[in-house]
Amino acid sequence: MQTFGLGRIYDAKCGNDAMVGRRLDMVMNLLLYAGPIVGGAVLMDHFNYFYRFDAAPDIEVGSLALRSAFFTAIPPLVESNASILRWTMLCFGVSFSAYYVWAYRRLARHGYVVSWQKVFMVTSTGICSIFAWGFNAMGAAFLIMNVFHAVQYFALVWATEKNSLADLFELSLKGGSRAMLLLTFLAAPLLAGGLLVCLDGVVTEVALVTCAIFHFYFDGFIWSVRKKQHLQVRGT
Repeated sequence: MQTFGLGRIYDAKCGNDAMVGRRLDMVMNLLLYAGPIVGGAVLMDHFNYFYRFDAAPDIEVGSLALRSAFFTAIPPLVESNASILRWTMLCFGVSFSAYYVWAYRRLARHGYVVSWQKVFMVTSTGICSIFAWGFNAMGAAFLIMNVFHAVQYFALVWATEKNSLADLFELSLKGGSRAMLLLTFLAAPLLAGGLLVCLDGVVTEVALVTCAIFHFYFDGFIWSVRKKQHLQVRGT
């Protein structure tokens, strides 16, 4: 939903109607994230979690009975139909991707302005998701997607907030000052990651924790309402 929301923001910045292409983007983003899982190498790693319901008690609410056997029967069912799910998802993914491109080309002929930022974000997310979930083990795939998402956020915050950061540290955005500002911007996550590695020593776990922490921290920059906007809202 965040990738979907950012894509819609890029559309709005280009002056496009907020409702144009909305359903196309919704389906595409669901496909990019869920499709490689359903059609990839880690499908059963997700569904095997249903076996944990084996120790859960049966629940009865009036005439409704929820048995643990219902959940534990899901993994074998999925595994026996994995090839069907994989080919169905592959056919749907290729077909919808072609339709998505065709539909937006048609919209562009009628005045829709294509945002290169949105195209780059959707394309890079799709490539990373297919590579991660389609061809890697569960742990590696999870690490790849989280690092990619964090780097994506770093780039977005740098692009939108570098002027504010320059004012805060009283630096210009020219020459060496720009490089120094970028290093200052990256210093916090790099130092936090280095400290955690020294304390824990497990690089993969540290990478996940650091990405998660700064992901939520940078959310405050991307989705925040600025003070001037907040005062305007309060005034109305």
